[in-house]
Amino acid sequence: MHESHAIKMTVFLPRRLAHRVSPGDSRETATGVAGGDDNWGLAKRIGALPGVTTTNTVLDDGTTATDHFIEAAYVLRSLYSSPTLLCHIDPDGILLPQLDPTDKPEIALKGWACRADDETVLHLPRDSIEMEIAWRVILRAYQYLASRPPHSRARRKTSPELPQCVSTAKYWM
Repeated sequence: MHESHAIKMTVFLPRRLAHRVSPGDSRETATGVAGGDDNWGLAKRIGALPGVTTTNTVLDDGTTATDHFIEAAYVLRSLYSSPTLLCHIDPDGILLPQLDPTDKPEIALKGWACRADDETVLHLPRDSIEMEIAWRVILRAYQYLASRPPHSRARRKTSPELPQCVSTAKYWM
């Protein structure tokens, strides 16, 4: 297939309603999620992904921030030997430092996130429906980090220092 015909992967998100009223329990609030109350199980879902470790820190104002890291063995897009930050959850939102460049515009245009430089900050979910959408976006970020870049499958360049070898298969006939 020609490069111009390649299908771009997108998240296909619905538009986020600005003044949505939460139909659920009053305990399920965005500040509750940021404060460490995981009513919808988002932290458990992220922690259950292969190679993900979680650390909690207490911020200056007494709130809790949660960092989820992917072990270096699971990250195929980076050459670093240390864990890579998957997401950071605090009262300001869910920070996703590495997301597929084709997914960033859709997430921002449909109102689910704001962009700060190269990083994407998802708005905290207001109910369990928005939590499922946030989970879908975080899962896309995980899949992006755990997949190989397209150019990595390309043929390697030969080194000018190594001698050129001739195939010996023709001599065995």
